[in-house]
Amino acid sequence: MVISYSSWQDGEWKNTLSKLIEKTFLHFQAIVNDDSTYPYNAIASLEHDLILIGFCIRRLIEKRLVTDKLIKETINIRAYEKKSESTHKPFVSMMGGHVYESYNTSKELNMNLNYRQIGDELIHSTQIMTAYNDEVLPNGLLIASDWGQDKRLLHFTLEDLSMLVNNVLKDQVLIASDQWDPITGKVTAKRLHGISNKKADKDRNEQG
Repeated sequence: MVISYSSWQDGEWKNTLSKLIEKTFLHFQAIVNDDSTYPYNAIASLEHDLILIGFCIRRLIEKRLVTDKLIKETINIRAYEKKSESTHKPFVSMMGGHVYESYNTSKELNMNLNYRQIGDELIHSTQIMTAYNDEVLPNGLLIASDWGQDKRLLHFTLEDLSMLVNNVLKDQVLIASDQWDPITGKVTAKRLHGISNKKADKDRNEQG
């Protein structure tokens, strides 16, 4: 029996991610336009693709297929704090509800989340709602994870979602190194963008 394996690759994950964000825009438009000719169940498809977007992002991070810089970066996300008084959680069978009763929509919070945290929020989303032409809320998606809904409700415009996905798609690992410490048994990795040719030439000249 031959045991074979290879290095982790980012191509298929990024291709899938690119297709998913395009489909998400189409689902959103079908929902807000109440398009009866749309060939899919728009809200179910939106849920499906948002969760897969989160999984793609998390997989790329977990397998170190993005740079260390991207992993450490945070993105400012709009959020609405849960009201302190007792509120009505959505029913288990529903994707949302009772937004104004449960969250303080009159006051926006700014939260800094890294890409892994955003991926987790999408994967574990227990509330997914669309906002369109609302008197208070900007157009976009309202999302709360099962562990975050008791604290806040996140709001993503489509531009927000597109930006963070595009940041992942554009991120390129140019220098990769893995190390194993035989004493501790610990494996560490570095994933870098690389340096420009001009800087590389300068470093070589200084070393020479």
